[in-house]
Amino acid sequence: INLSPYETKLMTNSTLWTVNATCTIQNQNHLKSRVRITVMKNSGNINGKTLLKGQGTLVTVQDNSNVSVSAESGTQINLLNLSPDTIQANCSS
Repeated sequence: INLSPYETKLMTNSTLWTVNATCTIQNQNHLKSRVRITVMKNSGNINGKTLLKGQGTLVTVQDNSNVSVSAESGTQINLLNLSPDTIQANCSS
């Protein structure tokens, strides 16, 4: 997942099951960055925090930090990069 500075990206779990993943963050400038995550449909879990439809959280990340995510089938989330740097997340389940 690549997020340009101030970019918004809508993501959907289109599988028929809950997806659990750990995402390692890459940041070119090695600075702390903030990402706003909002659940648009169904529910999910970010770093142990349960979020229902309409709820959001602010996550501070830096180079090589990890974010744990879990999303029910059909869950949609909106990601917003609040930093002036490109952020890349490499996720594996």
